[in-house]
Amino acid sequence: MALHAAALDDRIGALIASGCVGPIRDTLLARGERSGQNTIPGQLNWFELADVVALCAPRPVLAVSGLSDHIFPF
Repeated sequence: MALHAAALDDRIGALIASGCVGPIRDTLLARGERSGQNTIPGQLNWFELADVVALCAPRPVLAVSGLSDHIFPF
């Protein structure tokens, strides 16, 4: 939620994204998203998660990811 909010609202001065940055096809879709909480219908028709992160520029973004994170590999 914070990642998308920062992409859309320039009042947010910086972003820390922990354990959620990675290609949607290789992360959320690969493990299955049964709850729908991370689903934006049609998103992959237009953009990937890297595009959402790019919309935060030029504001600072700190993306934190574990070296052995099986859900969101670095």
